[in-house]
Amino acid sequence: MNLTQRFIVQPWGAVEDEDGKTIYQSSIDQQDAREVLHQTVKENGWSMVEEWEMDDDSIELTVKKCQS
Repeated sequence: MNLTQRFIVQPWGAVEDEDGKTIYQSSIDQQDAREVLHQTVKENGWSMVEEWEMDDDSIELTVKKCQS
């Protein structure tokens, strides 16, 4: 089974899931939050599928985890 999840890193550093729920908020900036998300994804056995910089200055990341 292949699981896919989308995350949005807002310009103020909040990370939201695909439903818009804030799952991470700190006083760090967007690029630091992006790096934290990349590291967390890797540590939990997920892989990055794609990353987009959006018109509203957010960053959208899609990750996946393959399970048997």
